[in-house]
Amino acid sequence: MTISMILFVFIGVVNGEPIGFEASFTADSLSVDGSSWHNLGTLGSNIDMTTLTGSVRSETTNGVNNIEALCFDSSQTEVTFIDYDINSATRPDLTMEVWWRPDDHGNNKNAVLGHDTGSWDRQIIVYDARFDGLAMGVGSSYKSTLGVPELGEWIHIVVTYSADGEATLYLNGGDLAGGSQQSRTVTTDTGGFTTMSLNGQKKWGEMQVIGCFAQVQMTNRVLSGEEVVALFDEFDAVVNSVEIPLVYRGNIVNGEGTTCSGTDCLAECEGDCDSDFHCEEGLVCWHRDGEKIPIPPGCTGDANAAATDYCYDPAKKEQNDEGKWPYVHRGHNHDAREGPLQECEGECDNDDNCAAGLQCFHRDKNEVPGCYGGTHGSGDSTGGAEFDYCYDPSLNVNAAAHSMSVEGDNGAEHDSVQRPVDDMNPIALSLIGAVVVVVIALLFVMMRGRTKKEQTAKETVAEMSEVVDAPKVVHAADDTVEVPTESAVAEPSIPETTANGTEEVVEVKVNTESV
Repeated sequence: MTISMILFVFIGVVNGEPIGFEASFTADSLSVDGSSWHNLGTLGSNIDMTTLTGSVRSETTNGVNNIEALCFDSSQTEVTFIDYDINSATRPDLTMEVWWRPDDHGNNKNAVLGHDTGSWDRQIIVYDARFDGLAMGVGSSYKSTLGVPELGEWIHIVVTYSADGEATLYLNGGDLAGGSQQSRTVTTDTGGFTTMSLNGQKKWGEMQVIGCFAQVQMTNRVLSGEEVVALFDEFDAVVNSVEIPLVYRGNIVNGEGTTCSGTDCLAECEGDCDSDFHCEEGLVCWHRDGEKIPIPPGCTGDANAAATDYCYDPAKKEQNDEGKWPYVHRGHNHDAREGPLQECEGECDNDDNCAAGLQCFHRDKNEVPGCYGGTHGSGDSTGGAEFDYCYDPSLNVNAAAHSMSVEGDNGAEHDSVQRPVDDMNPIALSLIGAVVVVVIALLFVMMRGRTKKEQTAKETVAEMSEVVDAPKVVHAADDTVEVPTESAVAEPSIPETTANGTEEVVEVKVNTESV
């Protein structure tokens, strides 16, 4: 898929202000027939590149997209010129930017965007063993700290020259963007040609490059580090993106029961699909039913409408930091799907709709174990409260109750019977059970204690009924012992319960005896 970049005359924005370029050649300004490269900068068409010595091609980026580029192979040795003067006498302050992909080092001396006449004048040296890496023309050779660019990989390069003789080369946004940069003082500046060379040097034929250009920009001021980062961010979003822009193609094949063929099949991130059978092989339909439902993984941009569905690559689904899968709407019609529902995919009516090892989780406004994101079904009679998804039952033993099969028509709403109760934490259940056991045990002990006390009280009363005050012993003068003739006072009569349940008074009597 070819990405269409929205690039204006003023490319890049820092703090709300656009970065202005005098010369701006972008992927979108390459002519369709490959004959010219139009300037979108402030100098206008006066500096259009009207004689291209390379080939305009659609090239793969570092990500998943394609981009229009001007490319040169080993057979294309002629130089393409730009009518832009980079001499310090004309432009004391200068910034040059290029999106560049080296494909080969050729004769080991490669330079772009230069006007060198033989004194290491202003230029970008993309490869030269004498510099040990990416470098810039500062009047003499030096040791680069930026390394040698990888072949076949797009890189972002910015070089600035100031009137006070300071030059800085930024690779992939420089230090502020996580890239790298190097500054040098210009030692000599003898000047050069008034036109600059795109893919080599006018004087030195061995400096031609093998590779591709997707964007070239120049202006007459020194950009700040923050502005360089803004330029790199634009490059990064286009060249390094692994996401594909959304494309709305409409209902080319209409209806869930239909199957696409040929060019009617929707490619990745294209809509509007009604079922998996409207997508190219290996893709499935990502159903959406509201503004809050995200676009499918691997895609970028804004959806055409709240209910626009897009084909996507299910292999690009990712778990979040908690190991949960996103909720995915695969449609209500079980016959309009390529394969069973995977984890956190819906809508299911029973376990048979799910892949092996998964079960259908019947919801009642509750979340599904192992899933995250916004749930679906906002347009049904329950507002999506009962939109059901397949899940892994091993994630929550109590959630298994929700997998009870609910029969119904294919894709129809579930029976209105109340779903099982919400899940409970198994630890909480164990604690509750332990508390109940302790309470029962305490009650049992208390009841036994009360019964024992009652029995003891009865025994004590019976014993007391048989005991009377002992008679006093009096010692007479003749040493005889007499027992008083008075009778001991008996305890009051105590009623006792007979076997037949009636009460009978028992009298206790003490006889008077002499010893």
